[in-house]
Amino acid sequence: MSKHSRLKQYGLAVIACAVAVPLAGPLDAPSSCFLLAIIASSLFGGTGPGLLAVGLSAIAFNFLFLPSPLSLSSPSSHYLRFGVFVVAALATSQLVETKRRIEESRRRIEEALSSTQARLSRATQIATVAELAASIAHEVSQPLSAVVANGRACIQWLSAEPADLSNAKVAAERIIRDGNAAGEVVRHMRALFKKTALERVALNVNEVVEEVLSLILNETVRKQIAVETDLEKRLLPTLGDRVQLQQVIFNLLLNGIEAMETVADRPKKLIIRSKMQSSNAILVEIRDYGTGVADSTKVFEAFYTTKEKGMGMGLSICRSIVEAHGGHLGISPSQGPGTTFFFTLPLGTSQPE
Repeated sequence: MSKHSRLKQYGLAVIACAVAVPLAGPLDAPSSCFLLAIIASSLFGGTGPGLLAVGLSAIAFNFLFLPSPLSLSSPSSHYLRFGVFVVAALATSQLVETKRRIEESRRRIEEALSSTQARLSRATQIATVAELAASIAHEVSQPLSAVVANGRACIQWLSAEPADLSNAKVAAERIIRDGNAAGEVVRHMRALFKKTALERVALNVNEVVEEVLSLILNETVRKQIAVETDLEKRLLPTLGDRVQLQQVIFNLLLNGIEAMETVADRPKKLIIRSKMQSSNAILVEIRDYGTGVADSTKVFEAFYTTKEKGMGMGLSICRSIVEAHGGHLGISPSQGPGTTFFFTLPLGTSQPE
């Protein structure tokens, strides 16, 4: 604070006491007038001006408002009256200063809190962008990997002597299919930015399961994994986004395949079941015979992964998709090795909220 400002504050104390003197007589309230001067000085000037006002008020009170200035011969009542005034003046000054400091501390705390909230908001935005980037990378990498694999297969079929045009054509068709799948993922991400609603249509979950099984057929054959299905034939339709539900089933199957990569002492199997869970919900179970899940409470958290090259987004995305459809994704106890994931979906007659 500048010297000029401090002088103004002390000047305020002098002026406040000077104004209190002519007002105290006519009003016959010297204590009240001086206390008001002390309050104003302490509130707007601080400790120093407040104490100066106390001193000036005590001098004025002694010489102007006591029957006679204090001396050794003054009666004790004069000393008592003066002492009470001084104590009240000092207490008032300190109370006002304490309140001023509390207000200043509160202001600083609010500023610090506002600054912290701004930093947290920025950190949340960065984390959201990172999660979204990981989500896009995770979802797009799957069909693109399939495109690369089918492209290599197509080259091999065409390079054979003689060229196997039939299988090359199949591989080329799969490239087109997987390329379209990648495009669908990007389209759904753009829809997310635009906050468009899910494209819910009536669909048969069994058909979605079979579509995904055809996508991973080469992978299961190459890794010698037996796939068993137990799909209820009279499954009622549900309302859902076909591409997103494909992503859920694909991720769960892919997790099962990866969980069995190190298994060598038992057959590698994937079991997929669908059935009516109740009169208004469908249940889909996907069981693998892999190494199991270490912590079933954390596997659905974003960025939690036990894989060396995993991003920890797959199951988090799956849960978000299922919950957006009004269902639930979880893990149920398995008899024997492996893990059983399940998800539920409401029937088509029940609109998810």
